[in-house]
Amino acid sequence: MCTASVAGLIFEHEEIQRLLANPILDMVHRQVVLTLYGLDADRRLDEYQSLLPVYLNMSPEECSAVMEKIEKAGLVVRSGNGLALTYPLNPDRMESSCRGH
Repeated sequence: MCTASVAGLIFEHEEIQRLLANPILDMVHRQVVLTLYGLDADRRLDEYQSLLPVYLNMSPEECSAVMEKIEKAGLVVRSGNGLALTYPLNPDRMESSCRGH
């Protein structure tokens, strides 16, 4: 996953940083956001529902609660089983290893 490659871009993005500073988010939420951006860079964002329970060692219901807070903070939009990042990163700025999958 390309989390290392996207981390710098996330930290440079003022709007993403403003949303991440929302007091309803803790370190787990911020780490999930970084993971979601990594999945998006790998073109695997559609797999987030199956990967988060394993990654977080939580039930699907607990993961849903985490995602609800992230959505409430304005970082993602969920519809049905789909997910979209509110501020997708520019793939041209990612390392080539993230774009080649």
